[in-house]
Amino acid sequence: MLALLGALVFASVPQEAAKPAEGMRVVQLAILVDGKVKPSAAESAKLQMGHLQFLQGLWEKRAALVVGPLEGGGELHGIVVLDPKSADEAKKLLAKDPFVKAGYLDTKVVSWYCLASVMQKAPKFLDVAPHWFCILERPSDAPNVTPEESSKIQAGHMENIQAMAKEGILLLAGPLVEAGAWRGIFIFKDEPKEKVLDRIGKDPAVKARRLEPKLVRWYTAKGSFAPLK
Repeated sequence: MLALLGALVFASVPQEAAKPAEGMRVVQLAILVDGKVKPSAAESAKLQMGHLQFLQGLWEKRAALVVGPLEGGGELHGIVVLDPKSADEAKKLLAKDPFVKAGYLDTKVVSWYCLASVMQKAPKFLDVAPHWFCILERPSDAPNVTPEESSKIQAGHMENIQAMAKEGILLLAGPLVEAGAWRGIFIFKDEPKEKVLDRIGKDPAVKARRLEPKLVRWYTAKGSFAPLK
């Protein structure tokens, strides 16, 4: 738990100052989004098996640490957490996906500091369980605050992160590097959505509209995240 909390304390460090805390390292967070070509149902079904086999191959080799589709994410269709050192390497890997090659899907890849050791190889790739994937975004009209207010908000933000981790509802968190308005990622256990939103809503940075959460259901292989100790 202490190692995880140490990682979570780093979750809201500004991007320009982002450096990994002890135990954290950079992984590549690839989000599968709408491509330029809209497939028919028949075309999509034809490529689906190849798409799954490709992702499973990456997962078996641990080039992909965690893989899974998003539900209700709009143009966001899936998440692939990859181990390559750069976003360019990750994009080259995913360019071989049948859906990406056909233009049905595209990839948005951002570098993510996280405690990667929490992500582990699950027993079965297609035996999935629900989680919550949360993007923390800086609103375009986020209010300006004084340095004193910022310090106070930051302290409360950290307290809320640690409280969620101690409660066991928060599995993993970390800041994104050079991802524009996207500032960080939370991954939650399968709890009622209202409960997760309530816990996030206690964050002073969210209350002050310095951060805005986008919460999406994410299905990954059962056992993808090591239990807290």
